[in-house]
Parts: sequence; C-alpha cells; structure tokens
Amino acid sequence: MAERQAAHQHVQMVGRAARAEAEGLAAAWRGWDAAAWEAPSACAGWTVKDVAAHVTEGASRAIPVVAAALEGAPTPQFSAEERAARTARVRALPGAELAARFPGDVDAVFALLEGASAAALARTVVVPAGTHTLAEFATQRLVEAALHAWDSRAPREPAAGLRPEVAALVVDYVMDRAARLATGDAVRTLSATYHCALEGPSGGPVTLTVRDGQARATRGAPAAPDATLTMPVEAFVRLLWGRLALPRAVEAGTVRIGGDVPKARALGDVFRGR
Repeated sequence: MAERQAAHQHVQMVGRAARAEAEGLAAAWRGWDAAAWEAPSACAGWTVKDVAAHVTEGASRAIPVVAAALEGAPTPQFSAEERAARTARVRALPGAELAARFPGDVDAVFALLEGASAAALARTVVVPAGTHTLAEFATQRLVEAALHAWDSRAPREPAAGLRPEVAALVVDYVMDRAARLATGDAVRTLSATYHCALEGPSGGPVTLTVRDGQARATRGAPAAPDATLTMPVEAFVRLLWGRLALPRAVEAGTVRIGGDVPKARALGDVFRGR
C-alpha cells in the first residue's frame, strides 16, 4: 500500500513538472520566427520544428493510451507508419497552434493520471518506449518534454541544462533504461565499471557497468571502479540520453574524472542519443 501511495505522490510531482516544461516550451515557441523553427536542434538530423512536432504528437497520442488503460480496455497500438503520418500532419501546423496544443494535451494526460487510483497506476501499457506501468509512463512523459525542450534550447544556449528538480524526478527512470539507451558502437567493445558520484537532489553513488554489449546502472558505489565521474544529476541524465558532450563538460568542470581517463571518456561513445 505504501508503495502505491508513493507512486501516486510521484505522479502528482511529475505532473506539476511536466506542465511547467510544456508551458515554458510553448512560451518560447510563440516568440519564434520561421528561421528559428527551421534551425537545427540538438537532436541529430532534426530541426526545432521536427522536435516540436514530435513532442506535440506524442502528448496527443498519450491521451487515448492512458484513457484506455484506465478503463481496462486494450491500449491503442500506433504503428511506426501511423506515428510518422500523425507527426507529419502536426509539423504542417503553424507554430502558434503547436504552442496551444502541446500544453493542453500534457495537462489532459496528467489530469487522467492524477485522477487514477494508486492501484490503477500499477497497470502496464506497451508504448514505443517499451512496457511501462502508468506511473512510469507519467515519468516518460516528463522525460520527453524536458529532454526535447533541451534539444530546442541547446544550440542557442550552450550552457543549458535540465532543471535540477526535473532531473531529480526522472533520474531513476533513466537509469532503469540504461541498456536501451546504450546505442553507440563502443558498447560492444568496452568493458568497464564506473562510480558515478551524482551531486544535487536525488544524487548519491551510482554504479554504471558496460560489459558484454550491455549497460546497467544501479544505486550504490562499486567496490573497484575503473573510473570515477563526479557530476550533477542533470548532467548524468543527459549523459545517458546522449545529450552530454563529455569532453566539453570535462573541460568546463561540469564533470570531474578520476581513474582510467580513456575509459571514462569512452562513455560518450556508448551513449549516443536516440
């Protein structure tokens, strides 16, 4: 019972953060001209409007998924082709309409989640990001909003990061998906154990292991790490998501490395982004 109540409280906190991210991003969208919309984002190969269309379509699609799960009905399974077609239609809309739609759809999905019972939040859904409980799906919605907001800002603001309170809410979710996020070629050849000393809210020692083509992140310090990386929680979240330029972060002092420096730097080639 205590775990279910904690999940409900977590969803409420995630909902507040996701709404804030959506409103902030929409406010930025309202001020952009055509050149800003077509500028490159930090998401490789995507313009800023590609990113906006992606998150707006995803927020819209989340509503029927959550509604069906709460009703005990089969959740809609949108094929890759359907998602691409939906995103293309959204991308064709004026930026002002995206700015109106996105926060409204984020609010709608969290209204459903926050009104659900603690037991309902334990139900599972299958979405393109994998199998999630509805509580986990709430966190995934915040990750989408926050990471892609960063994608939009980063080319203009090289020092931009995630808000510490957002990083604190999503870090364990992201750690649980380290294997899925390790997409770089180096994951197949690297064999190393890292002590990631995370600073700030929800920080602490984390063991990150890359071995046999798999990556795994767990709470607690390893006994004999090959390297130690000390960094804020938000930088660790961006590292696993392939949104941290590790050499630049080391040069800036955001990340401090000890032990086997080449193995530490190789993490940038393990987590290449999605």
